[in-house]
Amino acid sequence: MREEGLQWAWNKGLVPLADAYTRESIKINNPGTWNRFSPGPDFKNASIRIGNITWYGDVEIHVKASDWFKHKHHLDPNYQNVILHVVMENDKPLAIHGARIPTIIMPPRLIKYLTHWQKKPKQVLPCSFTAYEFTPNFLKAFWRRRMNRKHLEFSAEKEIAAYLLGSGLEIPVFKYSGRQRHWIQKQTAVLRLKQVLHLDTNTPVVMQLDAIEKTMRSCLTPFETQSILLNGLLPLLWNGQHEPYIYHFSQKLPPENNHLTRLYHGIIPPPRNAFETQALLEINRELCNTYSCLTCELGCKILCP
Repeated sequence: MREEGLQWAWNKGLVPLADAYTRESIKINNPGTWNRFSPGPDFKNASIRIGNITWYGDVEIHVKASDWFKHKHHLDPNYQNVILHVVMENDKPLAIHGARIPTIIMPPRLIKYLTHWQKKPKQVLPCSFTAYEFTPNFLKAFWRRRMNRKHLEFSAEKEIAAYLLGSGLEIPVFKYSGRQRHWIQKQTAVLRLKQVLHLDTNTPVVMQLDAIEKTMRSCLTPFETQSILLNGLLPLLWNGQHEPYIYHFSQKLPPENNHLTRLYHGIIPPPRNAFETQALLEINRELCNTYSCLTCELGCKILCP
């Protein structure tokens, strides 16, 4: 294992955070700026919090703790502001001015997988070589976060849903997508759907989702139906009171099949419904895209067993 690989893991936030001596949790306020080309510590101007104390300074990373002395850092004034030592093997505890420096030891499991993570193709997830499963609670938490976010965001699908439910006065302008038919054909289909969609005014819309879906499928393509339901109607109707109805309805919709959901093929069991694929899309957006592996169930199973 080369030092550059350990630096990469620290920069990506893939390092479990606990002091090797006190076992106290270490919170990273700022991992620092990766100093790849200039003399001095590996990460400059970092900020960490241990207990009630916030430290500001630099982070140095070594394969072995004794490399500090091998590299003669103890003789270099540039290294006097190091506040954290990250190592693979803590063979010689580090002290500066007589004070022991907090140290993080890279876990063996991280070392085992680090080379794979560094060399994986960009389109492949870091956990692609594992086989685990998300718990229902984890999936539901991210599904709920996705629904909350989409409820607040603008989307053309929400405009279509509002038009179909009567709160939109004009049919929205359609944009062409490679997975959809020509916009004129789609517009004609939505106009037809508006005419044949009969809602019971005495029953909440959220309790008529099955009937709405059936009518939509008689006028629209499967892709259009799924897209308007998941990205338009359900976010439009979303609130805490409606969650149980929307949750159970999403579980009856077929799973989505796109380049993002396919990233998880072979890692977890195949998604069974749209509830699971919607949760996966939000996990990908919030965790995978930001290398937040230590806050992901799969990442924790790999790194913190």
